[in-house]
Amino acid sequence: MARCLKAQGSPISVSGQAGRLGWPYNPMETEPRENRIDYVEFPTASKAAHAATKKFYGDVFGWSYQSWGDDYSDTKDSGITTGINGSSEHQTSKPLVVLFTSNLEATRERVIKAGGKISRDIFAFPGGRRFHYVDPSATSWVCGRISELPVGQHSWGASWPDSQ
Repeated sequence: MARCLKAQGSPISVSGQAGRLGWPYNPMETEPRENRIDYVEFPTASKAAHAATKKFYGDVFGWSYQSWGDDYSDTKDSGITTGINGSSEHQTSKPLVVLFTSNLEATRERVIKAGGKISRDIFAFPGGRRFHYVDPSATSWVCGRISELPVGQHSWGASWPDSQ
């Protein structure tokens, strides 16, 4: 894994992949969520399946949920913040994995330089901004920036209009 070092107040890029992808980046000056999986959203088939899924994980693992309407909920109790999306209007067909980044534009450029394909460009949603991309193995991911919410408090699905 490429790393950057800080010497006398300046970040120094380590050669290799990091330099080619437009770094330097100083991990000592970023928040702990930077470039890490921050959220996973699981789709359900309907509002009824959403309610049943919430009850299931509450009964089995003791997770409690914050509801954002009758078709979206999230929990901090699952180890990493996760959401359940029961709205057919704005959900993906597979789990949605969200990586946190504080600079969407720079991360988007690194994704492209590394061979990723942007499947949905940067857009706003309640709670922040994000973009979707596909990696070289055809796995879909999301990079997001949460605004105005502390760690562990998300509103990823709170009725945004067109966020596939």
